[in-house]
Amino acid sequence: MTEPSTPLMHGLRLKQNCFRGPVRSGIRQIVDVLRDEMSHLYCASVGDFLAYGALADSEMRTLDGLYEGFLLQKIGGFEGNGLNLFDRGFLVRFRDYLYGDWTDFYLLTERIPLDTFRPGTNRVPDKCAIFVRCIDAGLWEVFACERSVLNRIQQQFPEAEPCNLAESVY
Repeated sequence: MTEPSTPLMHGLRLKQNCFRGPVRSGIRQIVDVLRDEMSHLYCASVGDFLAYGALADSEMRTLDGLYEGFLLQKIGGFEGNGLNLFDRGFLVRFRDYLYGDWTDFYLLTERIPLDTFRPGTNRVPDKCAIFVRCIDAGLWEVFACERSVLNRIQQQFPEAEPCNLAESVY
């Protein structure tokens, strides 16, 4: 079997000085910048990334129902390292409940099977338009095929530094 190729992606590394508030919740600010793109892309995730906080039971049941409605496929699920595939708009809808600590988000132009992913590597599927990674709750990396996506991230986070997917820490 031939190994799938990784699309050419450029990246930006966002350290603590880039964010208002804790780095763990930096994904919320990233989603705000990329809302238009993310609302049209499927989302595959690796790692735990939801924190509902102090919500009433009825609110948590509502969110759990919405979560299940977005969930298209799930494999694994042990020790927070399962793979999940969500329908378009998932990250935008759940932006208020996202945090990060060793979390990967693959934003995809098409729905693809989860068994084509290579978690724990620096490889992304061909249909991946944006790849967002949190490393040890200490920094976020955003990779994109379209330079305009990174330009908007750079405008919002001027302290962001260029980085390379091949050299990303996983």
